[in-house]
Order: sequence, then C-alpha cells, then structure tokens
Amino acid sequence: MRTAFRGSLAGICGLLLVALAAPAGPFSTLSILRPYVPESPHKAYGVMLAGLGSDRAAPLHDWANKADRAILKPSRVALPFEFSEDLDAAETTGYLFSAEPGRRVQVELLRENDAEHSEVFVDLFRLDGNLPRYVSSTPATPPIGPAPSSRQISLNVMDDGDYIVRVQPSLEAQDGRYRLAIRLEPQLQFPVTGHGTRSIQSGFGASRDGGAREHHGVDIFAPRGTPVIAALDARVSRVDTTSLGGKVVWLQPLFGSTRLYYAHLDSQSVEPGQYVFAGETIGTVGNTGNARTTPPHLHFGVYIRNRGGPRDPYPFLAQTP
Repeated sequence: MRTAFRGSLAGICGLLLVALAAPAGPFSTLSILRPYVPESPHKAYGVMLAGLGSDRAAPLHDWANKADRAILKPSRVALPFEFSEDLDAAETTGYLFSAEPGRRVQVELLRENDAEHSEVFVDLFRLDGNLPRYVSSTPATPPIGPAPSSRQISLNVMDDGDYIVRVQPSLEAQDGRYRLAIRLEPQLQFPVTGHGTRSIQSGFGASRDGGAREHHGVDIFAPRGTPVIAALDARVSRVDTTSLGGKVVWLQPLFGSTRLYYAHLDSQSVEPGQYVFAGETIGTVGNTGNARTTPPHLHFGVYIRNRGGPRDPYPFLAQTP
C-alpha cells in the first residue's frame, strides 16, 4: 500500500509515506510505514507547499512545471560558463554540459544584491539516456537568519556523460541578481613538484614490450630527487619494491574508489597505514625497476575500482584551458 501526492515529473510532491511489506510467509502480514524523506531541498519545499492546502495548488503546479521544463529542455553551454541574471519566482533555468572522468564539476551561485531572504534552489542532474537523474544540490537555507550569499556544488566525475544544472527560486523569493558559474577542474594535484602536464612524455595506452601490453599510466619526467607528492588526501595502502615498478607507493582516499600508483621512485618517505595530505611529499623521482635504462621519471597511475580498472590520468591532472 502506498500513499502518494500526484506531482510533476521532477517528483517534488512525491510519496509522503511508503509502506514496506515484510517478506511473504504463512504468518506474515506485517507492513511497516516509513516517512518519505525528500532527496533534496527543492523536493522538500515542494512537499511543504503541497501540505498547505488547495489555495497553493495553482502556483505549485506552475512552479513544478517550470522545474520540469528546465531539466527536460535545458540550454547547452560550453564550460567554463558564467552568467549574471535577474531571478524572481517566475524564472527557472537549466544548463546542459558534458564532463569526462577525472574532472570535478564546480557550480556556484553568487548573490550580487541585497535579496538576503531569497531561497534559490540549485540542483545537479546526470542524464541517464534521456532521463535526468538527481545527483546533488546546494544545502537548504537555515531556518533562522539570511540566505547565504553563495551556494556551491562540487562533484567528482567518474563516468562520461551529460549533466544539467537547474536554478529555481522559491515562490516567496525576492527579485535579485545572481551570478552563476559552472566550471571543470582537475580532481588531483599534480604529483611532481614544480612540474605540470608538459612534463608528461609518455601517455596512457602507449604500447609496451613490443605490443604485449599497454601503458596504464603517464610518465612524468623530472630530475632525479625531485619531490613526489600526494595528489589527494589519502591513506598509504602499500609501500613496496617490485621488478616492474621498482620502488612503488599506493595511495587510497578514505572515501571513494580511486587508487593512485606511484612507480620508479628513487626514495620512499612514507609507510603503510600512514595518512597523508594533498601536497605532502611521499618520495622522490627516480628510475628504479624496469626504468633503469631511461631518464628519471615518475610513472603515475589512476585506478577506479569497479569501473574498469586503469584510467587515463591526464584528465585528473590537466587544468582547464
């Protein structure tokens, strides 16, 4: 049994109660009712309006339809994207863009005037085929005090795809001028101090051993002894010496499925189980292992568990042009 409020495609007036039936059995007739928890401040606001009665039905219906149109017919933009606009309750906008694995989506909505008590919802969706799937949103405005002047979303992209940012004021919002910025950034710090992507001289997928295998990383050339740093906050999961990689270090963040591989090091300055912050030295550039006949360089690999293994590190490191 389900109790529902019929709403828009965006589902802002979704289920208020969900009945979960216990597994069927000869003596099992128990149903457990659990309260509906909206997945975003936008949906929570819609549910709140739905509970106010029929006098808000017409404005709510119009507001919900605008929310739908913004994600079903968004405007495609190239990143970085920045736009200043005047928003009121009648305005809802959707912006469509593409992102590749290794990038971090940064969305910021900045209030440019004194509309301190205006609630503006900023939501991020990912297109699954032609269906927008909710991903993230800016936090709800605290019940006491003015609305924040800046609202932000940050998302690490792990799969190719199209994304939509929707901006919609509440029905009670004051007219205001806002600046929206959407940009892509690298997820990782560059792992060799004083160097950048121009120091990469052997890319991902290059042939190795006469075509017997592929290069599952990038080679970053730098003088021997150049500090190698943690590209993100992480735990040192392994410190070892192998015939292929020479002196190696593996890093694993506390959350997420990313694994970072550092090989051919001249020295290792961390221990297994140690926690390091992004920018902290974990070793130095060398040519140990099967790189003995090549100039000193760092082999840097990015692995995503449950997503096909090795990934091209370049998008994780490259700055947006």
